[in-house]
Amino acid sequence: MNILHATTNPPLLQRLKEMLGSSARADIAVGYFFISGFEQVAEDFDRLKKVRVLVGRTDGRIVEEVASGLQQAEALQAKLDADGTVRRSQQEELGARAVALIGEGVSTLPQTAGSEQAVRRLRDMVAAGKVEVKAYLRSPLHAKAYLCWYEDHAEPGAAVVGSSNFTLAGFTGNTELNVRVTGDAEMAELKRWFEELWADSRDISADLVTQLDRSWPIAKTPPYHVYLKALYELYGHEVGAPMVIGAREPALANFQLDAVARAMKMIEFYDGCYIGDVVGLGKTYVGAEILRQLRLTYSNEGPPLIICPAGLKPMWERTNELFGLGAEVVSQSVLAAPPQMEFDEDLGRYVDMPWEGQGRGVVLQEAYPNRGPVLVDEAHHFRNINQRYVGLRSYLESGSHKVVLISATPQNLGPRDIYRQLRLFLDETDHDIKIEPVRLEDYFRAAEEWYRYKAEFENWQEDFRQWQAQGSKGTPPPLPDQPKTPKADIEKVLLPVLVRRRRKDIKELYGDTAIINGKPVAFPEPLLDNVSYRLDKVYARAGAFAELEGLLRAHQGYRYRVTDYFTEAAKDLPEYKDLWRARNRIARLMGALLLKRLESSIEAFRSTLQSLTQSNRNFKEALESGFVPIGQTATRLLGGESLDADELLEVLEQEEERRTAARLPRAKLVHDTGDFEVDRWLDDLEKDYAVLSEIALRVHDIEPKDDDKLRTIRRYLALRDVRSAKLLIFSEAETTVQYLFRELNPGGKDDSIAMLSGANRSQIEDIVKRFAPKANLKRGEKIPGPEIRVLIATDVVSEGQNLQDCARVLNYDLHWNPVRLIQRFGRVDRIGTEHTVIHLNNMWPDLEVDRGLSLTERLLRRIQTFHDFIGLDSRLLSENEKLNSKAMYRIYEQKKLPDVDDGLDEVAAHQRGAALLQRIQEEDPKLWETITNLPDGIRSAIQVAKPSDTTAEAARFTQAVMDIEGAQIPLMSPAAQAGLPTPFDDPKPDETMVLLSTAGVTEAYAVGDDLSPRQITAAQFISTAECGPDTPAMPLPANTNERVMSAFERFKEDAKRRIGRARRPSSDTRLRRYLSKHLNLLRGQYREDTTELRRIDILRQIFLDVVPARVEAALRDVRDMQIEGDVLVRRLEALRMTYRLNPPQDGDMGEQEPEVLRIVCSDGLV
Repeated sequence: MNILHATTNPPLLQRLKEMLGSSARADIAVGYFFISGFEQVAEDFDRLKKVRVLVGRTDGRIVEEVASGLQQAEALQAKLDADGTVRRSQQEELGARAVALIGEGVSTLPQTAGSEQAVRRLRDMVAAGKVEVKAYLRSPLHAKAYLCWYEDHAEPGAAVVGSSNFTLAGFTGNTELNVRVTGDAEMAELKRWFEELWADSRDISADLVTQLDRSWPIAKTPPYHVYLKALYELYGHEVGAPMVIGAREPALANFQLDAVARAMKMIEFYDGCYIGDVVGLGKTYVGAEILRQLRLTYSNEGPPLIICPAGLKPMWERTNELFGLGAEVVSQSVLAAPPQMEFDEDLGRYVDMPWEGQGRGVVLQEAYPNRGPVLVDEAHHFRNINQRYVGLRSYLESGSHKVVLISATPQNLGPRDIYRQLRLFLDETDHDIKIEPVRLEDYFRAAEEWYRYKAEFENWQEDFRQWQAQGSKGTPPPLPDQPKTPKADIEKVLLPVLVRRRRKDIKELYGDTAIINGKPVAFPEPLLDNVSYRLDKVYARAGAFAELEGLLRAHQGYRYRVTDYFTEAAKDLPEYKDLWRARNRIARLMGALLLKRLESSIEAFRSTLQSLTQSNRNFKEALESGFVPIGQTATRLLGGESLDADELLEVLEQEEERRTAARLPRAKLVHDTGDFEVDRWLDDLEKDYAVLSEIALRVHDIEPKDDDKLRTIRRYLALRDVRSAKLLIFSEAETTVQYLFRELNPGGKDDSIAMLSGANRSQIEDIVKRFAPKANLKRGEKIPGPEIRVLIATDVVSEGQNLQDCARVLNYDLHWNPVRLIQRFGRVDRIGTEHTVIHLNNMWPDLEVDRGLSLTERLLRRIQTFHDFIGLDSRLLSENEKLNSKAMYRIYEQKKLPDVDDGLDEVAAHQRGAALLQRIQEEDPKLWETITNLPDGIRSAIQVAKPSDTTAEAARFTQAVMDIEGAQIPLMSPAAQAGLPTPFDDPKPDETMVLLSTAGVTEAYAVGDDLSPRQITAAQFISTAECGPDTPAMPLPANTNERVMSAFERFKEDAKRRIGRARRPSSDTRLRRYLSKHLNLLRGQYREDTTELRRIDILRQIFLDVVPARVEAALRDVRDMQIEGDVLVRRLEALRMTYRLNPPQDGDMGEQEPEVLRIVCSDGLV
């Protein structure tokens, strides 16, 4: 049989191996040469004296083929079929491309022992001259011929001629067809043909050896190159951001200009960006410069609009003037939603209807119809759907606005917060961010599920440790159910649109090179210290402090323990589902509030006692009147003055009607007492009332002269370093602020001492200017009153205000959680400050019983007290409500600022990676060239630093805290001890990290000896792989190939599910967004014309789907000419007629073109 293909007997590959086995030399001419083909005949080549391989040109979009078992041969064929004829001008570069193609083929080989051996064998054969390789560059080499030359034989040789390339697919594909050729004349003609081509080809053997030496089977890759390869894969597309145009005064720091450049690139692709740098890095100036750049870049658009909190309006008006923006500054508080469109049956048309409860306000479409870019400061205020949100979003969707969001705290309660903010500029589906599911709402719903699951998982770990501490008796706590949706991380949406740097990132990345106008940027050093006082002395007149604490512990907050009093029949009713989820959270918060107010001040403590007592009495009266008031509205009303039960019921029922009509969640506020054990509840309310009354009686007669904390702060104010300097005193409690102001400035006679809280929020502008005139006065502006030296304030002043004239902050309350401390520090630690040191002083409550104890032991006592008041089950509290023992240790014992985990570490890691690559490109061209030419598949191994807790003392403290919580530091994680995989653990020693990519989707996995890959985040991969140029490479784990391929198989399955659904028909995202936006505007214009709406919808289906290249080029002209409105419809209709375009029908898409799955790199952890 001389006809050969995959199913003939013998098949092509077997016949070729037989021919090679009888030969002394071989000449092979093929279009494409891949290692997968060489691996099949490597042993046969080894027995030959000489092999000459001639490959064809390899330009265009050719990609590597790998083993057929990886199902990527289809992808290769699709690319090869599209290849065209080469021009002479390209021939020089094609020689190098021929070599590179073979190297790329090696990069995506399956990482197996067989592939590794084949590459090494080919390299050695070529280096020894046994195999010689040339590239024919004049034109494509469509012919495929395998010439086998005999020795000491009657016939000169035999050949196979046909369609099969030197690939595994070429040897085994069912569509290949070849013929076996013999005979003297035939072989002579084939020899002449081959020699002619060989003589006219370029020798690439030496280059091929060099290329193979760089490939994963051979190269000894340093860990630093794996780290840089991963960075380039993840963040390389961000390098080379556009330069800032015409930057002028006021000057920005270089890292601020970098943020502006990155933001402009984001806006180019997504029509918006989010500036989320932490406090004190100059987000205001960055945002203002972005607006200035947008005015220069899009000069035909209108002047900017700035939306900000009322308290920041003066600051933005100064900034607007300073940058010459010509913007209008509008307070968030005045925004109103435009009227809703409702269909009037009588009129037979849509009419404008006001929103429920809509009052007077500014409708942006009416007040500012011709504005261009919109900047929203403190954008986290738009995380909830209300009139302000609807008003802003409808305005942004009604025109072509570039959007700049600014906030240091994008996320407060969960991923949903960020979703609503991003929807201010991202389309629900047409956003070009590689996520699955594609709809933003669906993706964030999945992210919310994983967010909740992580919290439940962490709670389970606490339960597991406590179960262990109790001797592992009984049934271990059940593991929470993992979400069925694929793991969704908000970072995947945030990375393309959010600029987020922390102070430590700026210091590490820029260091001494952080400059403004050629001068180094000053980063003042935070100097923390404690100011101790005796808490038991404050309450000495109330009796023994232990007795007072005992009474506080006796208060159970029964008024808030709704679920404790359900009848059996009511427990499973659906209307109470939310109450079970919250369980006794409010009662625990009330316990925490009492403890915090006890420590804050006697005045705050008495005020809280009064509020809780009044709420108890009002709630009791409601129960006795036959109804149970539940919800935030009820809690607010019950905590006020004495309230008539009938009046309360009327107010709550009206609120119920409003919430039901507006379809708001948790609309039910009034419940029937029949669902509750009312008599038992009333008895318990009396117990709490008795406790609260006893405490109130004990503290009633305490006066300021008895207050040791007040005496301590007077002594503090008299210190030499304090009495002459500006001082900012913070308290969480408004009553404490008022009490301090009254006592430190009797009658308000001293104008140098002022207070600022919610009660006098309207004076914030004048007070801030008087306290920090250098930072807040315009040029030539006079200070609006006597200068303030001491400002006593609540956190009303800690949002967005610049108080950098001051270099000393006193926190009057104990910090159970570090979030507020960081925010307060950010008010004075600002870019451009003149201070080299900022003093952060924290009041510390001591007790007589603490005498002789170390600070660590005293800190542990405070933590024990917190748990006594809250109960060990603090899992129902949010992260900001929980006690953070590690942060407390760092603040009060180590006297250092703690790091705050805001859930955005991956975004910060992304920024660091992109900035590092940018610096390498600018400052180290040689290393940059190395990075850009690193092949896929490279691997190394690195020694992972053992996690440590800084000091033995810190470790003992951690164990002591866990002892309080009834747990022990485990030798391994609870999940590992329970034999359960966890989706949250960082990569650890004895695992291999693998980074893979396809079709714009990049994922990372960690794989151990069990060969069960678990997905990790890009930030986890980068932070674990991070190392320096001199980091030594460790030996690869013995089963590295198996680990890498198990990750590959997992990724292939994940990619099958994601690819296709997450794609966009057109690669030109800006074009699709332009068409989508203007066709949407037309839908609004013709909302009453069903015929026109149908016409527009057909055009949307056609032109937002896959269109021919010529049509896409014509559409770009439409966009460049800014054609819109009815003219746009006529132009699109003309294109439809010219090219005979119709809406896609179901099934039109067919099968998606297969994509190549790339093993980017891997790193073994030792």
